[in-house]
Formats: sequence, structure tokens, C-alpha cells
Amino acid sequence: MSKREGYYDYMLRRTKEENMKFDGTYKEPDFTDNLGEGISTSGSILRREIKVINEQYYNALIRIKELNEEIIILKNKVEALENANLHNH
Repeated sequence: MSKREGYYDYMLRRTKEENMKFDGTYKEPDFTDNLGEGISTSGSILRREIKVINEQYYNALIRIKELNEEIIILKNKVEALENANLHNH
């Protein structure tokens, strides 16, 4: 009894055979971590996504801090104007 060829093994063999039809050679796929160059592995795609999400997260934290500081300044201005209006009336 022969062992059945797995799907991915079959697809790899078929791709090699089809590539050899065109030019008689077979080149291994170029796996890379660089976007736009070769084939990215799922691990490198996830690492890239996590890097982007972390960068966005920290940029959001910085912006929140800036906005909180601006809120404090505006609250102080409103309080100063309210106090000035109370003394004028």
C-alpha cells in the first residue's frame, strides 16, 4: 500500500514541475521579512503587524498625554475667567 501524498507536498511538486516546463530550472521561493521582497512567512507578517500596532499604540498614548495637558491648561483659563467675572459683578 502506498502512502498518499499530502496536499502541500503535491502543490510544491506540481509548482516545481510547472516551473521546469517554462525554463527547465526550478528556483526555491524567496522567503523574506522585508515587505514587497519575495514571500513573507506568516511569522514575519505577524511581527510586522505587531510592530505597527505597537507604534500606533504608543503614538496614541503620547497624543492622550498632550491632550490631557491641554485640558488642564484650558480648565485653568476657564477658572481664571470665572474668578475674574465674579469679582467684576
